Amino acid sequence: MSHPMSNYWIMSSHDTYLDCWNQRADQPVLDEQMYLAALYRGVRCLELDVWDGVPTIGGDSIGEPVIAREKPKLKDDPSVNVKVALKSIQQYLLANKKSYPIIINIENHCSYKVQEKLAKYIFEILGSIGLIVVPDNSDSMDVSDLLPSPASMRGRVVIMGKRPNIVMDGAKVVNDDFDDENDTVFDDEGIPNVKSRDEEEYEMEKVTEIPPQLANMTFLHTTKHKYWDKSLQLPSTHVHSFAEGVLEQMTEKNKEEQIIQNLKKFTSSHICRTFRSWKDVDKTSELNTDPLFKWSLGCQLVSLNYSTYDEHLLKADGRFRRNGSCGYTLKPEFLRSYDAVPERPESWKLNVLCGSCLPTPDSKQQRTSTGISFINPFVKINVYGGDIEQRKGEHTTCVVGRNGLNPVFDDKTGFIFKATSPSLAILTFTVWHKNAEGIEELIGGSAMPVSCIREGCRSVPLFDKQNTRAGPYAYASLLVKAKRVT
Repeated sequence: MSHPMSNYWIMSSHDTYLDCWNQRADQPVLDEQMYLAALYRGVRCLELDVWDGVPTIGGDSIGEPVIAREKPKLKDDPSVNVKVALKSIQQYLLANKKSYPIIINIENHCSYKVQEKLAKYIFEILGSIGLIVVPDNSDSMDVSDLLPSPASMRGRVVIMGKRPNIVMDGAKVVNDDFDDENDTVFDDEGIPNVKSRDEEEYEMEKVTEIPPQLANMTFLHTTKHKYWDKSLQLPSTHVHSFAEGVLEQMTEKNKEEQIIQNLKKFTSSHICRTFRSWKDVDKTSELNTDPLFKWSLGCQLVSLNYSTYDEHLLKADGRFRRNGSCGYTLKPEFLRSYDAVPERPESWKLNVLCGSCLPTPDSKQQRTSTGISFINPFVKINVYGGDIEQRKGEHTTCVVGRNGLNPVFDDKTGFIFKATSPSLAILTFTVWHKNAEGIEELIGGSAMPVSCIREGCRSVPLFDKQNTRAGPYAYASLLVKAKRVT
């Protein structure tokens, strides 16, 4: 953990405050406890989407800073108290003093006066007890300077947000809101640029004043991408953030892959964040998309929504389990160094031999006449490639009837696959119950990078949807035989 921070994939959350979506009311359900839950899951980049709260009648005319998906118009609109979220982070760090640094991504939509309140709360809750990594304003960082390592910032918080290059009283900075996708356009070669507009109108819309007390605590400076030549000359504390829709346009429209190469070069020394904009999300569809393509570009902060469990969260849990689920895992050498040689492909054959102590599904428990619950388990294995966003292969075992204690899977054929980039490719195991109606219900799962596979008979521990082995999952596992093939 002594490499610069840019050399690591970092477990990142988007809309951390979101618990679920209320389909009936067509509005999000927010919960401040999601911050603590994310931290204990291993997430090390949290999002605070901060707005001006509605002023209280008879109280302060200036509203409190609140966390919400959009600006609250009424007192009862869904929001989270920013002080509660900050105290959750403080509580976690005081209980886990050796935790690797937590990045607080502040998406700032506040007026100047409310920003002053926000800065005050951040300092009182985190800064006053030395939990914030403070930027050095005495000397501006040179392009060749590297970011500090996670090991050098253990037990502390890194603030990420808008920050002027030189912090002065009343400093003004260009507004770099992450969600503003409409400012990015592409020419015939797929190179992003800023839409042309009247200079005065542009300044009126885009300039926002940042209080110096907030800027002085902001270590990572979020800046909007315009030209790669300019981006590659920025100090390493500057961060680019791309909505997935913009990233897809950038990579699809460039025929010579120059943008992909520039992005990989940028992420070898700088941090890049990706997220799924709500403009791209249908409320009835998945909140997440496959993170593998973004990881393959070197993006460190591939932000996922942890409010709903899906196969993409399973991949993320597996990615970071390699390093003890501490929230950081070292990128392969060919993504850390622009001139490094790519990995060698690996081919494997897997046979699922048996299972042990498999719990019943959450939704429904079938019971025999004696009152003992039973399941009809089977296993699915999937391999997801790293260089392109697609499923490389899939394998399903037979169903074992009424035996969750020690089912034996007659998996003589096995599953043979080839991974072109073993460090990028993710192998997933999911255990399912097939009920009498033929409906498949998820029991548990596990995931790991293909580079972590070792030959021989190996135990694969199973995890619940919260990525824990608590309760009935304490001893749940699969026995798998792995053999390297040529």
